[in-house]
Amino acid sequence: MQQRYEKLDANELKKLFAQGAFVNSAGAALGADSPSELIRQGVYFYRPVADEVATPIKIPVLAQTENWIAVDKPAGLATMPRGAFVARSVTVALRRQECNDELVPAHRLDRPTAGVLLFTKKKQLRGAYQKLFEERKVQKSYRLLAPTASLPDSFTCEALIYRVEGQHRVGLSRTGEANSCTKFRRLSTQGKISLYEARPHTGKMHQIRAHMASLGAPLVGDRLYGWEGEQVPLQLLAHSLSFDDPYAKTVTLQSKQHLPLTEKITALLRQL
Repeated sequence: MQQRYEKLDANELKKLFAQGAFVNSAGAALGADSPSELIRQGVYFYRPVADEVATPIKIPVLAQTENWIAVDKPAGLATMPRGAFVARSVTVALRRQECNDELVPAHRLDRPTAGVLLFTKKKQLRGAYQKLFEERKVQKSYRLLAPTASLPDSFTCEALIYRVEGQHRVGLSRTGEANSCTKFRRLSTQGKISLYEARPHTGKMHQIRAHMASLGAPLVGDRLYGWEGEQVPLQLLAHSLSFDDPYAKTVTLQSKQHLPLTEKITALLRQL
């Protein structure tokens, strides 16, 4: 870690390890003497960062308990600090807003995706809530805008999704054993664009986007997967989450945002 973060001296690193700043993919703190092969399994470092935004980013809170807090993530903010997006991430902004450095997302949303995002408030609770998502015990509903195409009102897409080496996108194959499944339902149509509900039964990277693109209906604004219209923000909203709270009752959370996400999209739809 001293070789990786040259600006942090040994004493600073020792303090960060003691504070639990280095964690594995399950959120468990790692000590300075942890074996280096753990890096291959995923190690995350919550490092102190300088402010990179002129004013604090306000994250809308939907609901909270003593164990978790649910927010309505704006589009364009990364879930976790990464690369150039550090203070401009939901995790860092929410920690500052709530004065709680133990806040950790129980799952993730892509930077362009808006909607419901759940955080745990205490280190000892991370595993229980993250496990709900890993074991697919959370019911997720999305809203999206895409070309109407020749799709039926209700349909299911199953396919093999795989990572494409060196690219920030996934590939999709109809051959081989399917590892992804999404159920879609058309809610309304305006011109050549329809509003769909998507309920993913698996959690592969870019699953909804790849499934719709494979059907000839890439999401509005999704240039990564074939949208050729005007350059606009991705129209994908994590609309709701429902789960049995390990420490309480069943919880249902719903975003207060609606598609289209910008007035520019509204004007575009009028032209189609």
